[in-house]
Amino acid sequence: MLNRENLRNFSRKHWVHIPCVVTILFLLAMLSNTLRPHILPWVRENGPVELMTFGLALVAGVLGLFLARKVDKVSGLHFDGFILYLFAAGSLFIALEEIAWGQAFFNYGTPSYFVENNVQKEVTLHNLYGIHGSSDYLYLVFGFTGLVGLWGFQGDKWVGIAVPPRLLSLLWTINLGAGISVAQGLWQFGSLESGLGRKLAEVIELWIALTAFLYVWHHYQAIRKKT
Repeated sequence: MLNRENLRNFSRKHWVHIPCVVTILFLLAMLSNTLRPHILPWVRENGPVELMTFGLALVAGVLGLFLARKVDKVSGLHFDGFILYLFAAGSLFIALEEIAWGQAFFNYGTPSYFVENNVQKEVTLHNLYGIHGSSDYLYLVFGFTGLVGLWGFQGDKWVGIAVPPRLLSLLWTINLGAGISVAQGLWQFGSLESGLGRKLAEVIELWIALTAFLYVWHHYQAIRKKT
């Protein structure tokens, strides 16, 4: 019988699969000439998806710094603290790249170096000539590293930095989505003229930011209970 309690339990158990479902629906919508115009505004530059990615990555980075400091100073787990500091720094880097290091908000002029060397003529490192377009491979590295951490680094020794099992669905979604984006970039899929790979990358970046936030939040909650 479906009641409020059963629905709540179902939601708690299965909500992490939502990104996978959303990604599938996004791909189907992008392949539809009718639905594509309604989807594209969501994944435009400085659009809703990019801003959500920025917000999640920023919170993950800031909270991650607090977590790393607490783990390092209070628990004395210096290796765990170091890993968490690196993770927090990476999250902050993602957040700042999403908003072109504040340029998207404050609309300051682009320095000459980036005008000459950046594909989008903005203050971002991942759009520099020679690097632009290779982010999909970094998404694969992120997803694959997460899976390795999930399957190979569990137990009491790794409890302070272990990847929570509930992130499995998100990590698979990131890997599969990044794989599609890489394939579309390599082979161009002549029938897909909508830039599917690049637009899908925006969605994958959102899931990476969400994964980072959930990872940090999991360990932040765990150490709060201990202290």
